[in-house]
Amino acid sequence: MSFSTTRKRLTWTAIAATAALTLTACGGGDSSGGASGESGDEGPIRVGVVGASDDKWAVFQEQAEAEGIDVELVDLQDYTQANPALSQGELDVNQFQHLQFLAGYNVDANDDLQPIGATAVYPLGLYSTKHTSLEQIPDGGQVAVPNDPTNLARALLVLQEAGLVELKDGGSSISTEADVLPSSKVTVTPVDAAQTPIQLQSVDASIINNDFVEDAGLSPAEALFQDDPDSDAAKPYINVWVARAEDKDDETLLKLAELSHSPEVVEAEKKASGGTAVIKENSPAELQEILAGIEADIRGGPRPVAGDGRAGAHDAPALARRRAGERRWQADGSPDGGRPTAPGGPALRPGLRREDSDVTDVPRDPGGDEQPAIELRHVSKTFGEGDGAVHAVDDVSLSIRRGEIFGVIGYSGAGKSTLVRLVNALETVTSGEVVVDGQVITGLSERRVREVRSRIGMVFQQFNLLSSRTVAGNVAYPLKVAGWSREKRAARVAELLAFVGLADKAKAYPRQLSGGQKQRVGIARALAAQPTILLADEATSALDPETTREVLALLRRVNAELGITIVVITHEMEVVRSTCHRVAVMEHGRVVETGDVYDVFSAPRADAAQRFVGTALHDRPSRETLARLRERHPGRLVTVGVREGASTGTDLFRLLREHDVDGSVVYGGISEVGERPFGSLTVELDAPEDRIAPFLLALAERADVVDLGTAEHPLDDPRVARLAAAPADEDAPDLTDDDPGDPYGLARDTLFRHGNLGGR
Repeated sequence: MSFSTTRKRLTWTAIAATAALTLTACGGGDSSGGASGESGDEGPIRVGVVGASDDKWAVFQEQAEAEGIDVELVDLQDYTQANPALSQGELDVNQFQHLQFLAGYNVDANDDLQPIGATAVYPLGLYSTKHTSLEQIPDGGQVAVPNDPTNLARALLVLQEAGLVELKDGGSSISTEADVLPSSKVTVTPVDAAQTPIQLQSVDASIINNDFVEDAGLSPAEALFQDDPDSDAAKPYINVWVARAEDKDDETLLKLAELSHSPEVVEAEKKASGGTAVIKENSPAELQEILAGIEADIRGGPRPVAGDGRAGAHDAPALARRRAGERRWQADGSPDGGRPTAPGGPALRPGLRREDSDVTDVPRDPGGDEQPAIELRHVSKTFGEGDGAVHAVDDVSLSIRRGEIFGVIGYSGAGKSTLVRLVNALETVTSGEVVVDGQVITGLSERRVREVRSRIGMVFQQFNLLSSRTVAGNVAYPLKVAGWSREKRAARVAELLAFVGLADKAKAYPRQLSGGQKQRVGIARALAAQPTILLADEATSALDPETTREVLALLRRVNAELGITIVVITHEMEVVRSTCHRVAVMEHGRVVETGDVYDVFSAPRADAAQRFVGTALHDRPSRETLARLRERHPGRLVTVGVREGASTGTDLFRLLREHDVDGSVVYGGISEVGERPFGSLTVELDAPEDRIAPFLLALAERADVVDLGTAEHPLDDPRVARLAAAPADEDAPDLTDDDPGDPYGLARDTLFRHGNLGGR
């Protein structure tokens, strides 16, 4: 074993205390024992893989053992962390990605990971349920393609190879739909990768990732066309073994890569892929040359001409012209290195100031006339087709002001989680426009969408902290990915932990924290990259009432002190009552009511809003409570509303005296909504009817009065009655909300937003 690999074995004692990945070791030896530099045991080589339980990896481990190499498989659960883990020394090598994805990571993170061996290419196919050959696809036909940048470019190259499109400058691994020339036979429609099989019902054909072919009831043999795994265009999609640059010549790691080509491993790989894997035997030097060419493409710099072994070569000046004016991701190690910064985004307020920023703060002015932070213009999102279609969001128009806290509330199935995924472009709209900070994000390339996402922080229901990282490590992680220097990361983390009141927990691990502390860490992490917008999706649903109040107080502070626009997604009206400036009520995918929180509470119009208000205030007796009150209080019962600016109490007792009516409060509650008093009192009246009737008429001129009658002649409170008559299906599962076990949506979104990471 070479010196560099030996050195890595000796670092694992320290790494074990600060591991950065939520990864599960499957197989291999005892890492703690193997990490002991004092014993001289070098320990196993840690290999990051996808699906460590697959049979092929058991075969691989057997082959490695036969060669005298101890391998520990680390199952990659969060793909976005795999390359940073390798870079930081937490893995020795990984095998889960193709060259295109690796190039994107290296450029974005200003890193230099290198391929050291090839595995396979998995062809990308064109499928149709309407046509049985390419020739049957009509002129002007429509083809759905995955919209993530890696698969989009590859799909376009497949269509060009099939003779269905022509691409500007001959196409490349960074082509987008904007590069499809008018002379093309078909038009292309980018959609979420998972939606391409569904689109077969409405388009002539779809490019479908191998991951979804079987799920769609198709087989690779049914493809009308597949890319040629031996072509130059397929070279960026060769799946590879990856190591740190200083270890690219490590003999042991190279030997592991060679084992991918042993007959036993090849057979297992083909079996695992359903026979689609095309084994590649490119040398490390050739792979590294291809990688360098892709990176040059991504950066927009000069690159070699075609024929030098680098895939996708084309006219560099033409590429530069096409990219003129495009924002480039910094990779210089500056605070914004590796991630774009929102033009005009707010700097942090005193105590959380961004260094070297020329951007001014944005004060909270919910009533201002400035450009909204978020606009939705007649936005709809439909999943599926025909009778099985789910209209998750149905013609929604909203305007969320800069600096306000805006609540979106709805029962399960209302579409609120889908709505928030449209705002950060994790879902694409079926129709309409989404505007963030004045920029229409509908139809943008994934590269441009990532710029928008960099301005948006997310806070989640289940916290989604990395269990193997300390509190400080969790907050620092997005900054490391963004290319911040160690010194600036440390300063920023210290500021944020002080801001959320967890400075003394920097070295603690998530398992050592309470639920409220975990959520505060989540908020600090969401603030790390200096967002202008914060999306809080059911951020308090997993917390007890007292902790909920603490977290909501922190969100209000984030809004007030940092000027950040906050969108709160919740099914709890109490959260809206105590925190939000304005609110939208959703039901069955539609916004049924929107307005100032106080107005919605004091005079809800929609049935759904009325039911929510009833669940939050508890100021009016339920039917059961009213029955008990009537048993104890035989007189006339009335409920009197209390509003801001009204002298309800003074008027009530003055009119009781003037009309000679005895009255006593038997139920009620008054609380604050948006820092304004609101509630109601239920009063028993004791007097002859000829005195009660004019009293109620006079009181009704000054307040909201509901006559509840007497035990002999009972009357319902209409609002309470509507609450009791809530639809029976309101607790049904929300078909559009994510499984609570994966509130990030990482299990799918990370996979498809960042390319075909598993190579399939």
